[in-house]
Amino acid sequence: MLTNATVSWQQDASGKLIPIANEFDDIYFAQTSGLNESDYVFLQANHLPSRFKHAICHHHTFVIAETGFGTGLNFLATCRLWHSIAKNMPKHHATLQFISTEKFPLTLNDLQTALSAWQKIDDCLDSFAQALIATYPPPLAGCHRRHFTAYGTHIILDLWQGDAADSLSTLAQHPSIGVDAWFLDGFAPSKNSDLWSAALFDCIYKLSKPTTTLATFTAAGVVRRALLAIGATPQKIKGFGHKREMLTATFDKIPPKPDAPSTKRALVIGTGIAGLTTAYSLAKRGTHVTLIDKQAPLAGASGNPRALLSPKLTAISHAHEHFPTLGFVYSQAFYKALTHEQIRDSKADNHPAIFSETGVLDWLLPRQKSQEKLTAQLTDYPSLVKIDHHNTPDTFTALFTSAGLVAPAALAAHILQHPRIHWQQDEIVAISEEDGQVLASSRTHTYHSDCAVICAGVDSEHLDTTGLGRTLYGTRHIRGQVSWLTDSQLAEQLCRDYHPAVKYDGYACTFSEQQKLCVLFGASFIRNSDDCSITESDHRFNVDKLTHALPKLHLSADIPLAGRASIRSQTPDYHPITGRLSPNVYVNTAMGSKGFSFAPLCAEIIASLIYGEALPICPTLLAKISPDRARLQQPLDNR
Repeated sequence: MLTNATVSWQQDASGKLIPIANEFDDIYFAQTSGLNESDYVFLQANHLPSRFKHAICHHHTFVIAETGFGTGLNFLATCRLWHSIAKNMPKHHATLQFISTEKFPLTLNDLQTALSAWQKIDDCLDSFAQALIATYPPPLAGCHRRHFTAYGTHIILDLWQGDAADSLSTLAQHPSIGVDAWFLDGFAPSKNSDLWSAALFDCIYKLSKPTTTLATFTAAGVVRRALLAIGATPQKIKGFGHKREMLTATFDKIPPKPDAPSTKRALVIGTGIAGLTTAYSLAKRGTHVTLIDKQAPLAGASGNPRALLSPKLTAISHAHEHFPTLGFVYSQAFYKALTHEQIRDSKADNHPAIFSETGVLDWLLPRQKSQEKLTAQLTDYPSLVKIDHHNTPDTFTALFTSAGLVAPAALAAHILQHPRIHWQQDEIVAISEEDGQVLASSRTHTYHSDCAVICAGVDSEHLDTTGLGRTLYGTRHIRGQVSWLTDSQLAEQLCRDYHPAVKYDGYACTFSEQQKLCVLFGASFIRNSDDCSITESDHRFNVDKLTHALPKLHLSADIPLAGRASIRSQTPDYHPITGRLSPNVYVNTAMGSKGFSFAPLCAEIIASLIYGEALPICPTLLAKISPDRARLQQPLDNR
C-alpha cells in the first residue's frame, strides 16, 4: 500500500499557501513563482516551444518523462504550453504523452489546495487543473492513465505511483519506447538520496535516444557524475531566480530507437463496448476508423439499458498486477471524463449521463472470504469503499463510493459522433495481411486498412483467420438475460431500503426510460447456449435471485417484465484476450461479464501497441491477457 505525502502549509509574502513535504523537509514549488520556475527549468531548458511546434506540425507523439509528480504543476505548465502552440494548428493529430512517477502521492484535498494558487491565472490552466482534480487516482501502485482533451488537444498522462526506478524499469522493458525530454524534479539529492540512484540513471539511459534532452533544478555533483556515467553530456546553466546553477543534458551518444509506427486507417470489427472504446482510443490519436458490425451498435452483450461498474478488489499489495482492480480504476475515470465531454459539448440533451457515480452497495458473499478477511482487505482502500451498515452475521456489504452506472446507448452515441469514426454495417467473414496492409472481406466487399482490431465477442471465433496463419481461441459462451419493469414504487423502495445500485449474485439498479422510473435486475447465467430469445424461466430465475438477496423488496408475482438476452464470451482464467495476432492485426475480446470494466483499459493497451507508445500496464499483466498465453493453447473442450 502506498503512503500519501504528509504536507504542511506556509504562507508566502503574498499570502499564497506553499506546500512543504514533511518527509523531505522541502518545498514543492518556489515561493516566488512556482509556475515561472517550471517554465524556466523544464520547458525552456528543454527547448520545448520549438520542439512542440515541430511535433505538432508533423503529427508526432512527443514523450516527456518526469521524476516527482508532486502537485502536478510541471504537468499543467506543459499542457498550457502544448495548447498555446496547438491551438493555431487546429487540424493536427499530434499527441503529448507525459509520463511521471510519484512514490508519495498527495491526497486529493492537498492537491486541490496546492493547485488553487494557479487555477485563476488563465482559463486554460484552470481547465487542465480541474480535469486533473476530477480524475486524480487513488493511492494505488502502478500506472494510472488519464486523457486530457480540452481545447481540441490530446494529452496522455501516465502517472506511475510507486518507486521511480521500479516504474521506469518497467517502462524500459519495452525497447521501442523513447523519451524526448526528461524533467528530473525529485526533491534535492541531499534530502532524497534514494531517488537519485544508479538504477534511476540506468533507466534514463535505456529510455533515451540521441535527440533526448534533460533538465533539472539541481547542479549537484552526484547528478552530474551520474549523467556522465551513462554517456550523457551535462551542462551547467544559470538557475532560476536566486539559484546560481542548474543542469541540462543531451544524449547524442546513445543508440537510436526505431521510428514509431504511422497508422492512418484502422478497421475495428465489432460494436460492443470493446469495439466502441477501441475505435475511440484510436480516433483520439488521429486515426480514421471504420467501425463495422453485422448488427447495429450494442446489439450484443453490451446493449443492456444500464451497465454496472463496480470493482472486484484484491489485496492491495497485488493491485498493480490485478486486472479487475486496474480496469475498474481506469474505466471509472474514463467514463467520468466522457461524461464531462458529453456535457461540455451539449450532447446530453437527448441522452442520460454516460456515467452516474451513484455508488454501488456490494452484497459480498461470505463464502468467498470471511468477514474478517473482507474487512481487512477493504479498509486498505479508503478512497474507494466504505464498510456498510447492512452487515449481519450472515451478510457483509460494502459501499463502493466511486462505482456507479453506465448508460451504454449514451456512450455509443457520444463515441459514434467522433469525426474520425465511421460506422458501417457489414459482416466480415475473413481477414488477412498482404504487403503490410490488412484485408478484411465481407461477402460483397473487401476493406483495406493499415491495421485491424477484432472486437466481435463470440462472433470473433467465426472469422476466417487462416490468412494470418492462426486461429482465434474458442471461448465459453454464456447466455445472460436481464429483466426490468416500470414501477416507481419498487424503484423508490430499492433506493430507500438498499441503494440505487446493488450488486449481489447478480445486480439491480434504477434507471429512467421515457420519464418513467424502472428497475433492472439479473442476469441469468447459462453455459454453452447461443439462444438469445427471451424466456419466462429466466425472468423467474432473475426474480427469485433478486428477492432472495434483497428480501425487503416486494415484487408482485404477476407484474409484466421486459428483458433482453445476449451471449457473453468468457475465457477459463476470466481475463480478456487482448494483444497482437499478426504484424498489423490485433484482438480485443472475451470480456465475459466485465466488459464495461475491462474494455476501456484494453482499448488503451491496443492503441499503445499499435502506436509504439509506453504501455499503461506492466509486462506481467500484459502476458496475462495475451492471446498467446499458455492457458489459451489447449482447446476448451479438453479441460
